[in-house]
Amino acid sequence: MKLIKGKEVIRLNYNENLGILTMILMTLIIMTVILRTLPIFVKIPENNLKVNKFFEALPYTVLTVLVFPDIFTSTGSTNFDIIRVLIGMAIVAYLTFRKTNLGIIIIVSIAVIYFLGMLKGSF
Repeated sequence: MKLIKGKEVIRLNYNENLGILTMILMTLIIMTVILRTLPIFVKIPENNLKVNKFFEALPYTVLTVLVFPDIFTSTGSTNFDIIRVLIGMAIVAYLTFRKTNLGIIIIVSIAVIYFLGMLKGSF
């Protein structure tokens, strides 16, 4: 397959790409199998407070790790865009501190960023 970039012709080597893709898929399959079978072999005491706190914080941590890298680049690079993102982050942090439902946090944060974007001309 040929991709034309400017005046150059870039040739894709399917064998190398297929090998890398196969390695990635095998790693994902192995990790999925390990993580799904691990609870069968490892028993966690139900009354352990540290473990319970860990599992309570896990959804918030995963959401933060997935979303945080794209927060600053998602709306633009002007001063208004940075202020809009910081306001949205403050609202998300406040709702998270109050232990609000994750669905409500997502909906409110999207709505705040959207409505602040509508105010761009008057900010």
